[in-house]
Amino acid sequence: MSSLFDIKPYFHLQLIPHLSRHHQYWRLLSQHFACTNSSVLLLMELILYNSAVKFASFITMSALVSSTLSFMTLLAFHRLDISYLPAGPMCILFSILYQFY
Repeated sequence: MSSLFDIKPYFHLQLIPHLSRHHQYWRLLSQHFACTNSSVLLLMELILYNSAVKFASFITMSALVSSTLSFMTLLAFHRLDISYLPAGPMCILFSILYQFY
């Protein structure tokens, strides 16, 4: 959906200017629900469809922990000029896959 409406730039997470200058902290949570391409979208739909009922609280906690770790990673590696994290539910998907298998 984000590619259809041309709103992809609103979902990636960047320390400067989004978090530090403009204080757009909503990006910490919205980055987990936007897919950058159709293959990630298909993978996300398949895994969430099969595990959404069983692991609903696990998905919520994974999203919160992933948001916190993403923010801390951006702060820690800012000195090394790593200030961009792509959008996508990769942390949630891999934590579900690890828990499932």
